[in-house]
Amino acid sequence: MSLTQKVRFTPKVLAYAGIMLAIAYILSYFRVYQFPMSGSVTPMSMFFVSFIGICFGPKVGLVSAVTFGLLQLTNNPFIVHPIQLILDYPLAFGALGLAGFFHGKKHGMLIGFAVGVVGRWFFSSLSGYFFFYQWAWDGWSVLPYTMAYNAIYMFTEMVASMVVVLIPPVYIAINLVKNRLSERKIA
Repeated sequence: MSLTQKVRFTPKVLAYAGIMLAIAYILSYFRVYQFPMSGSVTPMSMFFVSFIGICFGPKVGLVSAVTFGLLQLTNNPFIVHPIQLILDYPLAFGALGLAGFFHGKKHGMLIGFAVGVVGRWFFSSLSGYFFFYQWAWDGWSVLPYTMAYNAIYMFTEMVASMVVVLIPPVYIAINLVKNRLSERKIA
């Protein structure tokens, strides 16, 4: 599905996307590790946000991911400037919806998820460069610091989520859900 195709947010699409957002939001409260200057590793919350796009395509994925970013504002937000709020919440979390561009592609679930996480990392690193430079580690310039800091927790969660997804029974179950949602003419 391309961005030029019409997508209808039917009750079924909304229900399935809402369930996946609810799962992601609940998982975001279970922090495996909380970093001192914000950021945390959660059990697969980013995956479930990306999974919406993987199932329904880029439009539904991007709208859902931006919605998730706005929901994260209710979950212990850290705001220092209005532009930082936009970079860290709707844009960074919204980038997880980029996974939708891999809807229906071979290995699209894992590649799309990785692209979404890289997009989130980009926006969070951009925010860190402009708004959190004062926390750079000793001897580090701002850009490498913010890129490394954000990469540590985001890519840790990404790799851990991919390991879980690649466990054969989990992979079969997730693909079954994805294929069933993609087969039905839900949109």
